[in-house]
Amino acid sequence: MTPFHYTIVQCRDFAVVGERRNVGLLVAAPALRKLWLRRADLKLRAHLIGDEGAMVRALLDAVEAEAAELVRDGQPAAAHGWMRARALPSEDVLSFTPPAVGVATDLKGEVDRLALAYLGKAPARGTKAADALVAQVLKEAGWASRFAPRELPCGPATWRFPRVAGEAGAPTVVNALTFDQTTPEGLLDAAFHNIGRAGEVQEHHPGARWVTVAVAPRSDGPAFRRACDLMARAGLGLVAPEPPALREALQARLGAATRAARATA
Repeated sequence: MTPFHYTIVQCRDFAVVGERRNVGLLVAAPALRKLWLRRADLKLRAHLIGDEGAMVRALLDAVEAEAAELVRDGQPAAAHGWMRARALPSEDVLSFTPPAVGVATDLKGEVDRLALAYLGKAPARGTKAADALVAQVLKEAGWASRFAPRELPCGPATWRFPRVAGEAGAPTVVNALTFDQTTPEGLLDAAFHNIGRAGEVQEHHPGARWVTVAVAPRSDGPAFRRACDLMARAGLGLVAPEPPALREALQARLGAATRAARATA
């Protein structure tokens, strides 16, 4: 059994005062003189605009270098104390959550589990559930050819969505969201990312319409229900992850887009 210390590295939201987002997982095993810094995919952090993502990556590099130096000494108290000091309230861009201690026989496996829980990063394991459902409905209804990958510029940022139909000024975007996070904090963090990205798209493409299917390992949990409520109120067009509900929602969106195109022709 190997003891280890870990903390979640968070980034101050540049748009929402008081909000912080998970951007990294730091795990130290001083007894082995080993360190892991698992990083979130900053491209999915919609609150990081333009050069802010590059700044966060640079700050994470500095955190990793400083932590690696501490771990080389093999002193658990020093590593834990450093994490605890970074968890104190501050106005720094990056901060830590209060550090925790654990033991594991498979330390790398435990790092993978924590990264999945807090960052939503998991190895690819076939087609995601929400993607499979969307692909099935589009194929059965004969709509697959109407949707294609498209980039939507939003000020300094550009997001690429795999399924977009309609005209450039009024696209219909199909969101297939499979939440792999297993903690309430990680799941809600992922929901906020999607809400922020959709808000930016809506700001620059006011005619955009959304159809969103979301699934999670614990779809009956309070965190997922809260995430769905937030996404629905943000206008993401949330529908039940069932073929009839998705088919009906898509038919309504595509029909409305067709009528609008005819009216302006």
